[in-house]
Amino acid sequence: MENEELIEYERPKQTRVIFAGLLDFLLATLVCLCLFIGTKYVTENTSTYKTNLEEFNTLKLNSKIFIYSEDDKRIEDIVTFYNRSTKYSQSEIEKDLAERINYFISFVGENSSEKTKIEVQKNYDDFRLDPELNKNGLSYFIKDENGNIIKNVESNLAIKEYVENVYKVYIDEFCQAQFIAKIPTSLNLQKYFANCLLFIEIPIAVVLGVIVYFYIVPLIIFRGRKTLGRLAFNIGMVNKDCLNPNFWLFSLNFTLFLFEIVLSAVSFLIPMVISFSMEIFSKRKQNFHNYMTNIQYIDTNKAKIYRSKDEILLDRMKEKSTINFRNK
Repeated sequence: MENEELIEYERPKQTRVIFAGLLDFLLATLVCLCLFIGTKYVTENTSTYKTNLEEFNTLKLNSKIFIYSEDDKRIEDIVTFYNRSTKYSQSEIEKDLAERINYFISFVGENSSEKTKIEVQKNYDDFRLDPELNKNGLSYFIKDENGNIIKNVESNLAIKEYVENVYKVYIDEFCQAQFIAKIPTSLNLQKYFANCLLFIEIPIAVVLGVIVYFYIVPLIIFRGRKTLGRLAFNIGMVNKDCLNPNFWLFSLNFTLFLFEIVLSAVSFLIPMVISFSMEIFSKRKQNFHNYMTNIQYIDTNKAKIYRSKDEILLDRMKEKSTINFRNK
């Protein structure tokens, strides 16, 4: 590449460009992660979020399948609580879990509908009578002459068997799912938290991270508009005149790059794949945003990037002056 025969550059090897890109990706991801932590902290300290979280925690405790752990000062599901606790006997755990499941079924009815309560009760009954819940061919539960479900005393199964294979399994695999799916308030609150994560915390962290790393940093390392990755691998950016891209051109280039990222987020990364393919396979080795702004990467190992033609001439005059001085 030439600029009125005053200066020429070489393109960097493609492997260096790829490695610089990978380093940039890792560092940008780290920046986005730090910003995500900050964004999440701000979101979770808003009054709306706190109110919804308090309502959700109250709903959890009222369902009886969650418990507040005094040791850890947090709410956790009852199965996890008993799995790490050594203070209770198996008979105490069995009785408590059985009561909690029955209470939970009533809780579903109170917070949803009687029809939903009947569905959950049937699910619990079917689970206890499921043939797959047999142990050595013997059922854990059977129906008595009145149609009530009772423990099968003939099976001689230990209390621990009932705790581990019936009550804990049902709470883990069914009650917790029903808590979200069968209770409208719980479902709406979960949607709120998910929307905060997907449409507020992650997007803000990613956009700010990209701006900080791919826009602010190159504005600071202004000669060659280098990121830390391109700085490490001695790769710079030049415009069509082989000069340092000015603020407006670089800003346009970054805006197109940011547009690629946003569009990729909603279209299965297709724009990013196309842009990367252009950089690998095109003759001029330019991705989409560089192609649109006519910016190219150059090797800065042995060449300096100039801001203007006047700077080139001034630099050459200094070189000649130094040479003449040495000759004298």
